[in-house]
Amino acid sequence: MKKGIVILVIALFSVFLFGGNIEYFLSMEFPELNMNGEYLEINYSDCIEIALEGEPSLPWKGIDILLPQDEEVTGVNIVDIQYYTMEENGVIAPAVRPFPISQPAPADYQAVPDPDIYERDGVFPQRSVSDAYTGYLCGHGIASLKFCPVEYNPVRGSVRFVKSITLDLETRNSVRAQEVEANLKINPAIEARIDQIVDNPEALSSYRYNESNERIMDYDILLITNSDLEPSFQGYIDFKKSTGFSVAVELVDDIYNSYTGIDQAAQVRSCIISYYQSYNIQYVILGGDAGNPNETAIVPHRGFSVDDDPSLPSDMYFSNLDGTWDNDGDGYWGEQSEIDPYAELAIGRICVDSPTEVTNAINKLIFYQNSPVIEDIEKAVMVGESLNDSPQTWGGNYKDQIANGGYYNGLSTTGISDNFNVNYFYERDMNWNKYSLFDEFSDVGINLLNHLGHSSVTYNMKMDTGDLTASNFTNNGLTRGFVIGYSQGCYNGSFDNWHYNGYYTDDCFAEKFTGGISSGEVASISNSRYGWYMPGGTNSSSQYYDRFFLMGYSAKASVKLD
Repeated sequence: MKKGIVILVIALFSVFLFGGNIEYFLSMEFPELNMNGEYLEINYSDCIEIALEGEPSLPWKGIDILLPQDEEVTGVNIVDIQYYTMEENGVIAPAVRPFPISQPAPADYQAVPDPDIYERDGVFPQRSVSDAYTGYLCGHGIASLKFCPVEYNPVRGSVRFVKSITLDLETRNSVRAQEVEANLKINPAIEARIDQIVDNPEALSSYRYNESNERIMDYDILLITNSDLEPSFQGYIDFKKSTGFSVAVELVDDIYNSYTGIDQAAQVRSCIISYYQSYNIQYVILGGDAGNPNETAIVPHRGFSVDDDPSLPSDMYFSNLDGTWDNDGDGYWGEQSEIDPYAELAIGRICVDSPTEVTNAINKLIFYQNSPVIEDIEKAVMVGESLNDSPQTWGGNYKDQIANGGYYNGLSTTGISDNFNVNYFYERDMNWNKYSLFDEFSDVGINLLNHLGHSSVTYNMKMDTGDLTASNFTNNGLTRGFVIGYSQGCYNGSFDNWHYNGYYTDDCFAEKFTGGISSGEVASISNSRYGWYMPGGTNSSSQYYDRFFLMGYSAKASVKLD
């Protein structure tokens, strides 16, 4: 967001460091105001609307500050706050509740204003600045908080706007300083990530690094698999080495014999941390299926505790290496106060459980990188289904934001680059079926497919896993290119094969599409549990991630081919 396209307003900030304290000054220009029916809309270019159901839907701005080395934030105080003299009269709409895409909102759903807020003669929010937490990116402490530049009195119908705010962030030496120092590293990629995230990247010059001269060598990639699949991965290892990468391989049985941890997932993480600290790895490939209580894992996963799901499968546990993800030791991993928000490594899982599936997956990866079908590279398909009847909510409206880019819900993102040819399959505009998509893969050609619609473990884009065959999808990497797929649907990326009615014995849709057949998708970005949408609107968390993914993809694809 901080580096995005500024359309409406400009926020100016400054950060000053004083021993044990950080002073942060933020200046906000007046927002753009619009009426949407009876409700007043407040638009800032670098704020997003965040609220619980029934609360006034107000904009909040994220603040991220690079802390001095080995420091953590302990408190945030408002030193001064100034307001614009002009106030506005109006009613702020109550926030809509997000719903899982596979469990649509009830008919005629409408958000109901919270009476504790809308019938109270007082300002909302009561405190315009949230508490701050500290995360570490490769040993660099980042204090994160959010700020609401709007004060709203629902009873009086008055709205006023912050012109500037001065904050004092209290800091102290981190209680995890030894662990933080062990993970401290810098390289151009890390420096670029920090520059994109924080408001004060110049503070990076105060960091001091102690690079060990005792390492025998560095590795770029760590591949983790088992002894049965290792021979099948050799072709991919050789290919990555031929392109200049150094690759280390660890077998899970060796890891379980050599590394400590509360369980096998923790032992795998201990191995990854050791390689990160000792060999400077930047990428981890988990080569094998994750398993579940009914199926032995090739490479285990960590299940996070999220809402009513005690075991949401995620591999962030293996890439975000600070802390334990279970600070209180209660066996519920990744609770809100236990997450590590920043990855030290890039990680991917090749979800395979047989030599044939390994061959399918790595052949597609090698072909896609080494000899892509050039005429298909600048092609994309947007797929949108009906999400809800009342209020009517179309996946096509979401996908248009992805494809076209623009300013929506406080966020400015770019769309698909202009050099792409884009085909659209929207239930909003036309009737389409799975055979239309078979043709796109097999005859027309695709590079990127972006989907929003109802899904499950074995169902996506109006097709079942039984439809995922080499006869339906004839894109073999020679005549038609392999495809990168992105879906906001529910469960189609459930790589532990779990659904709310139990564990499936078959692989999930994304696994079958990537490793289960020799054609289809070369990579899949999909949900291991719910995808989320907003009835009658587009301001959902799944849409937020999709827009940022597409912006990054489009930036890489914007260079025209000769």
